[in-house]
Amino acid sequence: MTGTSSRRLEDRKLYAAIGEFLAAHHLAPSPANYALTHLIKTSPDAAAAQAVEALTFDGLRLSQKDVDRILAEFGIVPASAPESGASLAQARQQIEDFTTIVEATRIETQSYGADLERGAAELNRLDHPAIAEAARVTAMMLDRTRASEAQLAAARNEAQALRERLAAAEDEARRDPLTKLPNRRAFEDKFAKILADSRIASIGICDIDRFKTINDSHGHPVGDRVLRMVADILRSTCDKHFVARLGGE
Repeated sequence: MTGTSSRRLEDRKLYAAIGEFLAAHHLAPSPANYALTHLIKTSPDAAAAQAVEALTFDGLRLSQKDVDRILAEFGIVPASAPESGASLAQARQQIEDFTTIVEATRIETQSYGADLERGAAELNRLDHPAIAEAARVTAMMLDRTRASEAQLAAARNEAQALRERLAAAEDEARRDPLTKLPNRRAFEDKFAKILADSRIASIGICDIDRFKTINDSHGHPVGDRVLRMVADILRSTCDKHFVARLGGE
């Protein structure tokens, strides 16, 4: 085997190992996640790789928040990079601002069109060549105004569709992809609100004993089923309470 062929084979193995790691931890194949996983696979003695090992040695999965923290802590990505929740909030505000501007413009255009329509009706009742030309120009302006109204109405509908898609994205960002329970970010927001309201709350923490042996003996797919089953039980028996998955365990 030539040196080039051997290098290509090693590259394919590395690529496959990175993909398997991301899939096993339910992490998106984003550039930042790929960069950390590449470091883990190529430099296992690096500090960031050791931090990942400390979090996953007993079969626990990394959460995206764990990954983001490690990326920032070890300088793999800038620490000031905005979290997805902040980005979604900014996008939501931009959509709301856009919707407000579009709706205000649509209402003004509609009012202007109504004025034009009344003016055109008055001109059409007068019989004079100059008046007829003014009526023709007014009619053209009215047609353009109506077209603008239709475009603004379409923009308003598109903004509403964007708002709905954004709401769905926000919900997904606050939900654990495996168990569909609220994730750590959702829990922290809920807890912060309780503290801000000066309310008294009780917190119970549930852990699955010897969960690593399930993954080791039966594989991660079975472990995933166990996690989903436990989540369903907690969801159904604690339906009056806020149930969240705090980490990868």
